[in-house]
Amino acid sequence: MPKLHLERDSTPNLTASFILSRTTLRIRWLLLKLLGSNTVKQTNKRGGKIVSVLRLTVAPDRKTIHASYENKEDNTTTRSEMRKPNQ
Repeated sequence: MPKLHLERDSTPNLTASFILSRTTLRIRWLLLKLLGSNTVKQTNKRGGKIVSVLRLTVAPDRKTIHASYENKEDNTTTRSEMRKPNQ
């Protein structure tokens, strides 16, 4: 069963740390941080080293999410965009 630790720092940001203990999982630790009212950052660590960073930002129109994924092991960055379909 993965361990879960939630804490709130002195700023209005919420920090959540998850320690994943199953041997089949590659990521051993992750940190979620709210950077503002529309941005969240997920940092993944393994062996005490940052292996990837995912940043999700909701656009002001609330119809688009911009994603940026940094793979620290491969030194690559992938950017994508998710849009709410028109109805």
